[in-house]
Amino acid sequence: MKEKIRLTGTVIDYTYDGMGVVKVDNFTYFVRGVLLHEEVEFLVLKRNKNLGYGKVERIIKESEHRIIPSCPYFPKCGGCHIMHMDEQAQLDFKHRIVKQNIKNIGKLDIEVRKPLASNAYHYRNKAQFPVQAQPFAMGFYRQRSNDLVDIQTCLVQSELIDTIYKELRAIKDTSFVEDVRHVLIKHAFVSGEVMVAFIMRKDHKDEIAAFMKPLLDRYPIVSLLQNINTRNDNVILGDHIDVIDGKPSIVEELDGLQFQISLHSFFQINPKQTIHLYDEAIKAANITKDDTVIDLYCGVGSITLFLARQAKHVTGVEIVAPAIENAKINQQLNQIDNVSFICSDAGTYASKVVASKNYPDVIFVDPPRKGLDALTIESTVKMQPRTIAYISCNPATLARDIAIYKEHGYTCEYVQPVDMFPNTYHVETVVLMSRVDK
Repeated sequence: MKEKIRLTGTVIDYTYDGMGVVKVDNFTYFVRGVLLHEEVEFLVLKRNKNLGYGKVERIIKESEHRIIPSCPYFPKCGGCHIMHMDEQAQLDFKHRIVKQNIKNIGKLDIEVRKPLASNAYHYRNKAQFPVQAQPFAMGFYRQRSNDLVDIQTCLVQSELIDTIYKELRAIKDTSFVEDVRHVLIKHAFVSGEVMVAFIMRKDHKDEIAAFMKPLLDRYPIVSLLQNINTRNDNVILGDHIDVIDGKPSIVEELDGLQFQISLHSFFQINPKQTIHLYDEAIKAANITKDDTVIDLYCGVGSITLFLARQAKHVTGVEIVAPAIENAKINQQLNQIDNVSFICSDAGTYASKVVASKNYPDVIFVDPPRKGLDALTIESTVKMQPRTIAYISCNPATLARDIAIYKEHGYTCEYVQPVDMFPNTYHVETVVLMSRVDK
């Protein structure tokens, strides 16, 4: 048995996911659960040629920004990563990560503004809880693990989701628990409507209906669904949906606009902060009533419809067909006629616009974590829009992409992080790029 090695060092930086960087004898270790400038003693868990990993055992010199987490399951539960930091330290961490990516990956000297803060608790409108029958567990996975942490409560979910979740844990004593893969809850904050979906290996509609009857009487659950998923991978949702009670979707409202949310729909999980995110992006773009706009990666059309209130016409583009179906329904719900929705790959559609020479004044992009592909960047540049607004959920790919845009004559004045996901390392970022006329 190898001897356990304990080392002492000072935290000099953070990794992108909130681990502390500690150097001992010029060798780098990543240690979870520590804060910048803290002096710590840690146990070496793993060490290879260039990097080691450690587990903190004692805080020798504690940061003034360290707090005792309110959640009893932190850090075992993998849902939250930086709950040991106070609000200021979390915002500073996210500001630091965005700034480092812009400088180190993008090689750019751009102002990175302080992140826009959010409520730290009860901000989420969606939760999906894995279920394990034997021994029973329901909750979230440990970080980078398939081990399920059994939790009784979750402080970042809306209070209504958390209350319903506590009662749903009684599935432990049902005859169908062996076939439950996940339970998913969505909560529309403004309308109050709730969706509960059981993701099952087999059909148990009747048993689910009987189990849920008391909850349907007590809570505003207007959509009770069964989703059958027989896959042997980690994809959560299957294709087949049964409406057990109520309707197949719920309706949310953002800043006066209504949005239908189905089981498969993507919708921002922090609705209150979403309004600030969209307002920041639209304000920066300075859109006028004479502008035509293309919104690439539009999802269910949420920001597209916000843009339509400012622009002459907006085209929303999304490759996921059910999302486009939802977007068209949302357009009808809000009786907005200066919008078109297209189901297409972003780069493919953008290249067709280039060929048509019917160029927009402004382009919005909100890509997945992998960022923009070469075709999308090349095509958006060829359209020569006045401005390109980029909403990103990954500072690294954002930095890479805006550096490429700079090579093509688009400058960025500032970067605005928005804290959509408090207590986690994730951060959204808004960037406005303007064409430099030579």
